[in-house]
Order: sequence, then structure tokens, then C-alpha cells
Amino acid sequence: HLNATVLGTFVRPAVLITDAYNALNNQPYRRQRDQELL
Repeated sequence: HLNATVLGTFVRPAVLITDAYNALNNQPYRRQRDQELL
């Protein structure tokens, strides 16, 4: 039961952290791409 609780508490925050990290990394690239299109 301990393993299940540890996985349950760590899997979701890890996904949120990686999503936020990727979003922050993609923003400058999107801005450059938008400027190139305009």
C-alpha cells in the first residue's frame, strides 16, 4: 500500500511540473515563429 500512495502523490505533480516547464520553453520559440510569419 505504501508504493501505491507514493506513486499516487508523485505522478500528477511531476506531470504538472513537466507541462509548465515545456510551456515556458515553448513560448520564446512561438514568439520567434510569429514574428517570422508577420
